[in-house]
Amino acid sequence: RTFKIRVYVLHIPLPKMRPIVLAALAIPDDLDAPTLAEYGEKILTGLKEKGIWVLSYACDGTVTERSASRQLANKADSFRTYSIDRDGDADITIKIPLFNGRPTIFVQDSKHALKTFRNNLFSGARLLVLGDEVGFYGMVRQMGFDSNSPLFHRDVEKLDRQDDCAAARLFSAPSLEWIKENHP
Repeated sequence: RTFKIRVYVLHIPLPKMRPIVLAALAIPDDLDAPTLAEYGEKILTGLKEKGIWVLSYACDGTVTERSASRQLANKADSFRTYSIDRDGDADITIKIPLFNGRPTIFVQDSKHALKTFRNNLFSGARLLVLGDEVGFYGMVRQMGFDSNSPLFHRDVEKLDRQDDCAAARLFSAPSLEWIKENHP
């Protein structure tokens, strides 16, 4: 039987503050979403009892993890709902779960999202349209080989598509600064 490690981490978003591992649990690959949601609920309840407010809860994006997150969010004490009017199109409604009167946002793994977006830029697509702007591999390659680039050559050529750090560098503040300075 194979197992993966489910890790619950407390991350305090302060400069130079490392995440704190709250719990680590070996779980089988066939663990169901209700059981996983129950583990998450125990962690949230324990933190609440210690006066720690959980602002966000991230999962890795697998079907089971997403389902467990939805089940956990549905156990909120209450919800705050916002609606965004889209001038004739269907409104966008956002439902935010409140635990102990405070919002907790459930998200998929942001590192995974960065890798997905970077890999889409490198997919061979001629051009990705991003609102009123565009993105394409040539732009990233130019940045990667510029003398004052925040990227490494290996972030652009012969890259590891699962490298979290390379994806983070591409979407980092120094990269955005480089783009602002070189392509206003």
